Amino acid sequence: MNNKGRVILRCEDLRKSFGQTKAVDGCSLEVYEGTITSIIGTNGAGKTTLFNLITGLIPADSGKIYYMDREITDLCKSGKSYTLAQLGIAQSFQLTRGFGDMPILESLMVPPPLANDNSLTSMLQLLLPGRKETSLWDREKKANEMLRELGLEEKKAEKLRDQDIGTQKLVELGQIFLLSPTIFLLDEPLAGVSMNKAPLLLNYIKGLKKKGKTILMIEHKMDPVLSISDIIHVLVNGTLLASGTPEEIRKNQKVMEAYLGGESC
Repeated sequence: MNNKGRVILRCEDLRKSFGQTKAVDGCSLEVYEGTITSIIGTNGAGKTTLFNLITGLIPADSGKIYYMDREITDLCKSGKSYTLAQLGIAQSFQLTRGFGDMPILESLMVPPPLANDNSLTSMLQLLLPGRKETSLWDREKKANEMLRELGLEEKKAEKLRDQDIGTQKLVELGQIFLLSPTIFLLDEPLAGVSMNKAPLLLNYIKGLKKKGKTILMIEHKMDPVLSISDIIHVLVNGTLLASGTPEEIRKNQKVMEAYLGGESC
């Protein structure tokens, strides 16, 4: 791996079992500043469970999580996602959680609902005193700027719920960007997205990297991950099978067997 630099996020020996099933079994990984790091694996590999441990949706049985050298394991276990967002850790979901009745412009003026609270409660936690640009005028100005960046100016008055999944996910990424996070945690950003919208999402994610943001994402689709990632971690049965650059992953026979050989994960 040649993307050495400051470590933004680090997981050490994370473990999570559900009954006799070891969903995550001793996973350790690092995410470097300004990179796109991906976690891939077939269905049931443990990707979503690992992600949920990091974001605090479920507590780990053991292991540690660090953000910029600060241990945040207990914060993650608290399940208070807005606290992580205030630190600079923001996430998206396989299923978008925007306020569907709102027009797109208004949707971009509020933070997205967070992992453990699909209501206004967690949103309001991110508009507490201490955050900059919380006035209505500031939020509307930035929302309009984001609309232009997303190429959605003509749709600003349309309701979010009436859009295709790809557009909804673009809006969600825009909402997250307006939180000014240091790291984006993206949960299968291409899930349910049509083939013609997928390139728009991938280009936006690559644009985040160009702006100096750090991205950690999980994804099932291997080809797009290989096309944009700097580092890839491959999960099988809750453990890391391999880690490396896209080229190293392409040449890894065990990885190819896991994906192409029909290995049950």
